[in-house]
Amino acid sequence: ILQVRNTENKIVGEFMEGKNYKLMTCDHKFGNSITHFNSHHKHKVSSKWQSDSALTDTLIIHAVVVFNYKHAQIIQNEIKLEYSISLI
Repeated sequence: ILQVRNTENKIVGEFMEGKNYKLMTCDHKFGNSITHFNSHHKHKVSSKWQSDSALTDTLIIHAVVVFNYKHAQIIQNEIKLEYSISLI
């Protein structure tokens, strides 16, 4: 699961539809989180995300990675995130 949160720990923005992931509903808002499309092992997930307001706050990317179905671990500061921002 991948989400973008602000410093108040609220989910912000929304992901665009993609072929490598599914949009999810969290906190009663569709598209603010994504998850895997299938159970195949992945080395990379690419997605498009847009802010729902002006980017004036620190954003935190939250990722939950399941290593096996008995144990899930929240990874913070241990995964390399490559991103680009396009301002329109």
